[in-house]
Amino acid sequence: MTNAPDSAAVLASLNESVEKLQRSSRRSVPMFVIGILATFIAAGVALYYILTLSADLRDARKKLEQSQTALSETQGKLAILNENLREAQAHAASPQAAQSIQTALTDLSNSQQSLTAVSSSLNAASAKIATPGPPSGTCRLQVNGVSYINGNCEIELRKGGSFQIWTIGRTGPSASVVRQGTSATGSWQAGPGQPAVDLGQLQRKGACWVNDDNQICAWK
Repeated sequence: MTNAPDSAAVLASLNESVEKLQRSSRRSVPMFVIGILATFIAAGVALYYILTLSADLRDARKKLEQSQTALSETQGKLAILNENLREAQAHAASPQAAQSIQTALTDLSNSQQSLTAVSSSLNAASAKIATPGPPSGTCRLQVNGVSYINGNCEIELRKGGSFQIWTIGRTGPSASVVRQGTSATGSWQAGPGQPAVDLGQLQRKGACWVNDDNQICAWK
């Protein structure tokens, strides 16, 4: 895993950015930012735990997935906050208010950069704690014409010709095919813990199961 000093440095940078954003928020940002900050801090604490303290890989993987979900949610909230601040700046009642909001925007940008560093560290942690999964192969997952998997993957074969595919490390999209005679039903998930979305009836076409909008393929 990543060295403890590097992890501590990332966490320290994250907390410093959060503190700056919090100070600016007291002057110009609505109270709902506090909820965003809480999520931000929780993600940083979870990252530090994963990289330096966890000896149990199963527990580490669980916390890694939780942290990735929290980071993804935080990125979305910070993007919305950025838009709200820019709109507020455009309608500021005075130059002083506009400057105060600009300060908050600068702190927000620094926090987003720290969040990017945290995300990179999480990806590195994911690679380090990954354990060998099902037999690997090559997969393709297309949903409504958009490609989510196209390359190396993990494959789990099941009875009757059914199977499931994942991105390597199981940290991204996945899909399953449940065979029913000459046809099958498919579903996919955008990521760990995300709800499964039905892809409807599929027909076999070589190593793929397809319909008009979707495609799930697996080659050993």
